[in-house]
Amino acid sequence: MVESNRKIFFLLIFSILYYNYEIHFAPVAERFAQKSVAAHTTEEKQMAIQRLSLSQIEARIDQLAESPQDLGVLEYIVLRLPDEQRATPQEAGVSPDGGLEGDRWARPKSPNPGAQISVINSRFLRIIAGDNARMPLAGDNLLVDLDLSEENLPAGTQLQIGTATFEVTDVPHTGCQKFQRRYGKDALEVVNAEPYKSQRLRGLFIRTTQAGKIRVGDSIRKITAAP
Repeated sequence: MVESNRKIFFLLIFSILYYNYEIHFAPVAERFAQKSVAAHTTEEKQMAIQRLSLSQIEARIDQLAESPQDLGVLEYIVLRLPDEQRATPQEAGVSPDGGLEGDRWARPKSPNPGAQISVINSRFLRIIAGDNARMPLAGDNLLVDLDLSEENLPAGTQLQIGTATFEVTDVPHTGCQKFQRRYGKDALEVVNAEPYKSQRLRGLFIRTTQAGKIRVGDSIRKITAAP
């Protein structure tokens, strides 16, 4: 009888302890485990981003020579959204007054017409980004396979993409701290380096001269060279 009561007593104590664990401690442990997994996953993602050194980037710059001079290709359309978010539609409308439809350019009261749409060479961006998923982070609207150098596209050059036409502006496009945060200090140093300025590694600006539609995969054609 005593032995039986002792077993019941211990079972009761065990049940109470187990109940308190499930109510009070298990959720905390689970949340801690979830945070640990999330932190580990974030760390793995950060480690997976391989930022190239200055010498590694310069060793790959020769790849840009393969970009066409007269008939390029539009590879990405990128819309800059609030909170540094990005959208990559397959097509978009453009107009002289509104710029790239859906992009943040037209939101200020007095947007700069010379910096309406930003363009960057996709081959260079792919080098410093490491993979296609990180390319839109650059914040450029059009990612193109085309020679963007000053020699090939001086200010005033007319371009056609889809049914729209554009003009290369004389507004310089330079790297900033956001660019460094996304692609590394060495990438920023390269795009702002004097020997590479004429190549426009950071890209250039264009303005819309005729409204129309552009679509990923469209050809980019020089209509007229700058006067």
